[in-house]
Amino acid sequence: MDKFLPNYFRYAVIITIIFFIISILYFGILTSTKMQGMVGKLLLGIKVVGQDGNRISFGRAVGRHFATMISSFMYVGYILAVFNEKKQTLHDYMANTFVVKR
Repeated sequence: MDKFLPNYFRYAVIITIIFFIISILYFGILTSTKMQGMVGKLLLGIKVVGQDGNRISFGRAVGRHFATMISSFMYVGYILAVFNEKKQTLHDYMANTFVVKR
């Protein structure tokens, strides 16, 4: 069993890194391309835009993705949208983005 654990942890770290890279690419690419959001946003008829109303860059989309991790802590960042007139979540404030209807 002792010989198995180091290999197990090594594979777990490698798989975690791979999934982390895939998630960054998934959220970054889909949010910064014509789709302007993931498949769920497309189905709901909403999109992510910058302050000027245009698509956001890949870098800003990746930053917004990381900010959602902060925003997700006890859903505080999402609850914030209820209390402001523009309905921005914490990660939208941090990335300077808006979610609007298509």
